[in-house]
Amino acid sequence: MVWISNHPSKGKPLRIKGVAAQERSMPAPAKRVSYTKLQRALEEAIRKCLFSNETVGVSFSGGVDSGTIAFWARKMRRDIVLVCVGTENSLDLTRAEKYAKKCEMKLVKKILTKKDIENNYALAQKVLQTTDTLQ
Repeated sequence: MVWISNHPSKGKPLRIKGVAAQERSMPAPAKRVSYTKLQRALEEAIRKCLFSNETVGVSFSGGVDSGTIAFWARKMRRDIVLVCVGTENSLDLTRAEKYAKKCEMKLVKKILTKKDIENNYALAQKVLQTTDTLQ
């Protein structure tokens, strides 16, 4: 499965061609990128992630960022699978379920239990190289 995500640690990061790194990191009011230029760059970045014949998974929270990625990926390919991880009745899972149903897209959910979180807490600290859970 090929993964597309708006977060670099969750899959292939979207490199937005034509938008300078400093523009991507500036506060919103300071950006001077036209909507059309940004749309074309986003489409191209997603298209590059869809080169494989494998099923494509989109890390999906049901929010604006992952929803935009899912929308464009679906326009380019029909075999998109949304993947959402959260706790029972979490906002992410609730929004993901609504979006997937409305858009008739396959959704794979992983519901984390308290035990799952406790069992993986130490591993997360090791991977993140911190014990500061608020970082």
